[in-house]
Amino acid sequence: MINIEKVSFSYSNTGPMILKDIVLEISEHEFVAVIGNNGSGKTTLAKLLNGIYLPDTGRILVDGMDTRASENRILIKQKVGLLFPEADKQFISSTVEEDVAFGPENLDLKQNEIRARVDNTLKLLSMEDFAKHPPYLLSGGQKQKVGIAGLLAMKPAYLVLDEPGSMLDETGKQEVFQALWQLNKNEGIAIVLITHELSPAIKADRIVLMESGQIKAQCVPEQIVYQPELLRAMQIQPLEISSFIEALNTAHSGLLSMEINDVDKLVEELCRLKQKM
Repeated sequence: MINIEKVSFSYSNTGPMILKDIVLEISEHEFVAVIGNNGSGKTTLAKLLNGIYLPDTGRILVDGMDTRASENRILIKQKVGLLFPEADKQFISSTVEEDVAFGPENLDLKQNEIRARVDNTLKLLSMEDFAKHPPYLLSGGQKQKVGIAGLLAMKPAYLVLDEPGSMLDETGKQEVFQALWQLNKNEGIAIVLITHELSPAIKADRIVLMESGQIKAQCVPEQIVYQPELLRAMQIQPLEISSFIEALNTAHSGLLSMEINDVDKLVEELCRLKQKM
């Protein structure tokens, strides 16, 4: 478990507080989506989780290890893998398999163990056919998956992904988010998804809403995705289907339930209502 205990953080002694009294727990095997607009503090929180930044006050414990203790930092970085939006800027090798192998090689593992980790992680992400490819020739979604594979090869307990879909087209986003859901459900790896978009968060176990460096709410997705007015107040774009239903209800006095989140169900309900007219 990752325990965040009344954590505050500023980039300088005289600067503004970026995070203020953050209290949060992330359980093993959980999928948590942290949502907020630009400047809400969510990226700073991501960097605190694996010890890139250290709290000014409070503490973060990763499976009981305090990130402030220098003797814990290497192990914490192995336990908490962190991927940034531009995965290609994290590549350091000329082929996909060499890049994925870089982390395990620095753990002084035997060659057969390194080979097994590379093969297994690429297979998990359906990237085994690209092992010999140069990373820069891959699509955006494939690059992100290689970045995730490099983290998985370190056998982390937690994956923290900062806006993994921000540089991708819709196809690339679907590739990456599908891979994350499968890793969480099939492999039991805890996922912390940092995002300003609601759509990739609706399959999370829990949504954490951040605003101005503070946690404003924590809830299951169903408690927030059907409240477009609240989301707009926090400068978060509601789901397109929710906005459509909201507009239709405004024109026709609550015609549809806001809890419809599937296009097929929406069409079915509209057809049913038409038959009644």
